[in-house]
Amino acid sequence: MSWLDDVHAAEERFKATVAGLDDEDLHAPSLCPGWSRGHVIAHVALNADSLVNLIAWARTGSEVPQYPSPEARDADIERHSRRSTDEHLRYLDEAAERFARAARDLPADKWSFPVRGIGGTWVPVERYRLGRLSEVEIHHVDLDAG
Repeated sequence: MSWLDDVHAAEERFKATVAGLDDEDLHAPSLCPGWSRGHVIAHVALNADSLVNLIAWARTGSEVPQYPSPEARDADIERHSRRSTDEHLRYLDEAAERFARAARDLPADKWSFPVRGIGGTWVPVERYRLGRLSEVEIHHVDLDAG
């Protein structure tokens, strides 16, 4: 799966940048208004898990929402934003592995299954392949860390 290799490479670059930040750096503003670098890192990790939910929906045919609600998503980002660098790195690794495993295990004929993300639009779950890559790459820049 070359697309999954691309996602993995982007995640590794993101983690390398995070690894260069100390705990104090995590409190600095990001390029996302109102979010620190810790918020951005938490969002990237939680996004992987949210996509695991959509892949599970496609696999089973039973609705699994991307996030329980917009409010729950925001609360999780806020809570996880306070992690240390080491804790962020650990969670990024774990979430990336969960995403990769779910993607590898989804049968090819299920990638066209329609799901609805937090935005409410119905799309084939395969759209989230590019979505994950975009989330990681765009938010890597948002870290404003060189």
